[in-house]
Amino acid sequence: MAIMNDIQLKETTFDQAVKDGKIQISGDTKVFTGFLSMLDDFSLWFNIVTP
Repeated sequence: MAIMNDIQLKETTFDQAVKDGKIQISGDTKVFTGFLSMLDDFSLWFNIVTP
């Protein structure tokens, strides 16, 4: 779970975690990377509520 926190905090990338062996993908990796490409990328300090 710590590696997922590192990815969200932009301390590492998903691709780098896979290369380092910290994340393993079984099955068709093209399908999974296609799914990741559809996700939005928010900045860390986005506003949740505005007055």
